[in-house]
Amino acid sequence: MDSERRKELIKQITDSKIKVTTVRVWNVTAKEQKLPSSSTLINEFGSWKAFKEACGVGTENKYTSKKLLEIAKLNKEHLTSRRKWDDFASENSLPRSQIFIDKFSSWNNLKQKLDLPTLTKRSDLYTKEDIVNILKQHGANLESRQQWDVYAHENNLPTYKTLRKHFTWDEILTLANRNKISHLTKDDLIDISIKHFKVFGSASITTWNDYARKNKVPSSYSFIRNFGSWKKAKIEITKIKRSKKDTN
Repeated sequence: MDSERRKELIKQITDSKIKVTTVRVWNVTAKEQKLPSSSTLINEFGSWKAFKEACGVGTENKYTSKKLLEIAKLNKEHLTSRRKWDDFASENSLPRSQIFIDKFSSWNNLKQKLDLPTLTKRSDLYTKEDIVNILKQHGANLESRQQWDVYAHENNLPTYKTLRKHFTWDEILTLANRNKISHLTKDDLIDISIKHFKVFGSASITTWNDYARKNKVPSSYSFIRNFGSWKKAKIEITKIKRSKKDTN
C-alpha cells in the first residue's frame, strides 16, 4: 500500500479526535463523520488490528509507569504542552500524550513528577511565538472568529480568545495572511475549485488545506460551510466541471 496514503488516513482520523475501538462502533461513527468505513481501512492496512496499532491503539499496555517516566525524563524539554509533545512523539515514534495521561491521571501530574512547571490555564500553554507559528501554519483555515473556534476545537489549537490575548484581530489576520477575508459564495468556490481542479478533484481535506495555505485559496471549511460537507462539495463541483467540459 502507498505509505503516503496510509499517513494521510492516520492524520485524518487523528485530527477527527474519534476514538478507535471496535469495527461495529467505528462504522456508526465513521458514517456520521464522513470517514472511511472499517472495510476500507481493513483493505488498506491488512486487518483491523493493524489499523488500530497504526493509530497507536492497543499499544498502551506495553508502557509501564516506570517506562513512561524514563521516556519523559529523556525528552522533558518537549513536555511544555500536549500539542508540542504529540508533534515530537509522532516524529520520533514515541507514546502520545494521552497514554501518559491514562497512566498519571493528568498532564500536570506527569510534569509534577519530573519537577517541571505546570500550567493551570489552557491559554497559558501558548507563548506569543507559539501563536505566530500556529497562525502561519493554519492561517488558511481562518474564516471568522466563530469558525476558528470550531476548527481550533477539532485540531487541539488555541481558541480565538487565546489568540486575542496576544494580538489584535487585525494583527491575527496579518499573521494568518488573511487580510482580505470576504464571504465567499458557492459560485465563488466553484470557480476557484475548477481553476485548481487538478488538485481539488482528488484532494482529501488535509491535502486541500495544505494546498490552500500555500496557494492562498479558501480552505476546506469554506466548502463545508457552503455545501454541507467536503464530500458533497466534491461531488457537486465534479459534476459541474464535467458538464462544462461536455459543452466545450
